[in-house]
Amino acid sequence: MTKTSNTPLLSALLFLLIAETPVLAISTSRVGMPIASLIIATTLLFLPKAPLGDVQRSVAILRPLTAVTLFPAIWMALQLVPVPLGTIEHPIWLSAAAALSEFHTGHISIDLGSTLRALVQYLAVVALIFATCVLARDRERAEQILFALCAIADLIALELLLFWYAGNFEWGAPNPGFPDNLSASTSLGAILNLAIIARAIERYETKAEHQAPWQTLVFPLVLGAVGALLCLSATLVSTTANVLIASVFGCVTFLLFVLLRQYRLGRWTAVTVGFTVLIMCCGVIVLRSAANPSVLPLIRFAHASSAEAGGAMQRLLSDANWAGAGVGTYQALAATYRDTAGLPQPAAINTISSAILGWGYLGACLLAAILTQLLVMLSRGAFNRGRDSFFAAAATACLVTIICEAFCDASLTDATFQIFAAIVLGLGLAQTVGRQVK
Repeated sequence: MTKTSNTPLLSALLFLLIAETPVLAISTSRVGMPIASLIIATTLLFLPKAPLGDVQRSVAILRPLTAVTLFPAIWMALQLVPVPLGTIEHPIWLSAAAALSEFHTGHISIDLGSTLRALVQYLAVVALIFATCVLARDRERAEQILFALCAIADLIALELLLFWYAGNFEWGAPNPGFPDNLSASTSLGAILNLAIIARAIERYETKAEHQAPWQTLVFPLVLGAVGALLCLSATLVSTTANVLIASVFGCVTFLLFVLLRQYRLGRWTAVTVGFTVLIMCCGVIVLRSAANPSVLPLIRFAHASSAEAGGAMQRLLSDANWAGAGVGTYQALAATYRDTAGLPQPAAINTISSAILGWGYLGACLLAAILTQLLVMLSRGAFNRGRDSFFAAAATACLVTIICEAFCDASLTDATFQIFAAIVLGLGLAQTVGRQVK
């Protein structure tokens, strides 16, 4: 049996994981996540049978990320380790010891089971990024993964639009109950469909000297434009204006990369254009922030169901410390603060507040370091790569949207969206360098 014999199987498993995204998003975690975990584990089992060159090159690409990806796993493991009271344990252990009038060994995490599940889930996401990077080293497989992601995002967008139309919801009305993870997938889908358009133009220009018929360009252009319009429309009707703005920021980022590559602008001209766009985006952020000045900056862009809900989240954040309460323990932490009105709610208002409460300020800094290094690597790949640079550019733009959306909703805390985002990032990382690079 050759080394490449299991590549079709690996691709099929990855496509199955992408296709199951809408099902996993609306199913309970007890049903959906075991299925996703089984698929990821099976993929890792057969990954050594992938082409050796692709595996070695993927290891080289991801090596700079090794340290920053290990630190969060180490931090979560430390949150599970018993520590003496009065050191770095969460204050809830001191309260329990005082209430029971006996000595207890504490932990940073207030819910060991939830933190352990979060650790396993984090390792699964990292493994999925690596597996996608290996499979997407081949250009044809990378294009197939891109098409699959776009198809699922378009399907989710169409479902959201049909549900919105059938429910007779009004434009600009509050979120009628659409899952944040589905809306977040359509936000990335708009960018991925723009990548389909960029791919079509690049392929047509490459074949133009061979007198390629113009009809070969029209269909993918129309397909990508319709998909991007569907995704942006679904984002508009299914979530808040701030999430839509985050998606637009990602689209602008992608178009900026395409502009710089298409016109081959000089270094300083590119810096000037990029800085101008950044100033414009910051202006939009300042205006949106000024519209809701009565709450903490961390939750200013999130949609709270009521002023009381926002106040409850502010109480939680005011008590946050550098060690956190344990990754994945938001529900247990919120239960200890819950009042007769049922606040704080079982779900976090946005991702950044959930990260600070669970990871602590130290863990949140570790996550910020990972995202920053990912952004730098993908941006460098989008600038330096010649052909197929749209893969890295799209992943960079998606990461910009993810970072902005972390302040708007809690979609990134959902395992389904983490899987979708991991495949997008793995696809972009795989194509930061060409196959001919040694």
